[in-house]
Amino acid sequence: MFRTSNNILKLFLVFLFLTSISCFGSESCTFSQDFQKSVQIKDVSLCPEGEYVFRKATPTDELTWAVFKKSFEETIGPIYGEQDSALQKLEQASDREGFVMYARGRPVGVIAYKKQLSHELADVGYDNSLEIKSLFVIDAASNSGKGYGSCLLDRINSFAQKINAQSLHVTVSAKVPESLTFFQKKKFVIVKIDENHHETGDVEYTLARKIFSPD
Repeated sequence: MFRTSNNILKLFLVFLFLTSISCFGSESCTFSQDFQKSVQIKDVSLCPEGEYVFRKATPTDELTWAVFKKSFEETIGPIYGEQDSALQKLEQASDREGFVMYARGRPVGVIAYKKQLSHELADVGYDNSLEIKSLFVIDAASNSGKGYGSCLLDRINSFAQKINAQSLHVTVSAKVPESLTFFQKKKFVIVKIDENHHETGDVEYTLARKIFSPD
């Protein structure tokens, strides 16, 4: 009987191992509700609770605001110029908010988005859409490939679900091809192309996708 129990345990562990292999690296990996209960999986999101900490970027939190501002200026500034106006809008407006993501106490990512849903892309099938204003990894040279970008996007997707958004959309400059590639890998599709919007020769892509449900 003891050997039989050991064999059953081994088979179960092999099952878990094969399941993990089939899901490794997959953004769409899902588990049945019965399986989740059997192994007590409480969260299969891309951003497990407790692994990362998000702090709201507000002047009342001086350290986080300083990190957000510096990262914003260093990352967005070279593409669109000075960011005083954008930072002022975030500081004063009630329709948007930004966060710094920390991993092991270090700031590793930034997000900003509008809290009010948009209808500007309804004509191309993406109504009630939440606009992502910024999403980037801090010190990308050292922090790329660690899943931080996926976690940042997962955070926005979760908020969008809470306010019953039907889709997400973002505008990406052609000057940052890696950002375009990132969003396309996350199932965003190009729905609009603007030329000469900020300056002559400038090209921007608007991308959108439907909200991903945890189910």
